[in-house]
Amino acid sequence: MQTTINFEANKKKTLNKKKIIKFVIGGAIIVIIGTIIYINGEQIMDFGRDLFEKFFPTDQMVSAFNSNGGDIVDKLHQIGDPYKCYDTNWLEHIYNTEQACKLKAGELFSLIANESSLNNITKMDGSSLSYGVTQIKLPTAKIMYEALRLKGVALQMPTAALLQDKYYAVTLSGKYLQYLHSIYTDQNVIYHFWNLGNATAHAATHFIYEYTINMAEHIAKFSAILGK
Repeated sequence: MQTTINFEANKKKTLNKKKIIKFVIGGAIIVIIGTIIYINGEQIMDFGRDLFEKFFPTDQMVSAFNSNGGDIVDKLHQIGDPYKCYDTNWLEHIYNTEQACKLKAGELFSLIANESSLNNITKMDGSSLSYGVTQIKLPTAKIMYEALRLKGVALQMPTAALLQDKYYAVTLSGKYLQYLHSIYTDQNVIYHFWNLGNATAHAATHFIYEYTINMAEHIAKFSAILGK
């Protein structure tokens, strides 16, 4: 009986030793891996940067590894902070959309600042509602959508709810501004057309309107911040 008890006790001791050994080995492996990652951190970051830039070219997306060493997030906050806009993800979305649509640096920011001071608001404008950060009316948004659809641009059909989604509103506006640039070369026409959205914009070439002046001033300010 005593022999059986001693055998069981020794068996438990042996199992405990094995667990301790496994624990120590596992811990050592973790330490070694962590040390390798720490030592080779620069190479790993380089690999991550190369992989990121392969799928997201820096001329279309905000790069986490800004090639000129500048911090684009700080620059975006320099634009957003005066308007009490602190949503970094959304500011990056505006910047990305500008890049993807090949707009002037700060142009889309300027349009949104002109329309809503970067605030997501919906208000009565005349006899109908103007929605969200770009203050687009729903009938106008549908015209914009149709023009883009005929150009092969795939977007969701605008609704009142979508126009209050500040990400959708930015995408729609950026694409439509790019569309206007493809038709008109005079920025007075482009911005006046955006502002009024009717045939009177065609006669705007020889006139400078308050809206276009505000746009020009904003673009000059924002492009200086962005360094372009």
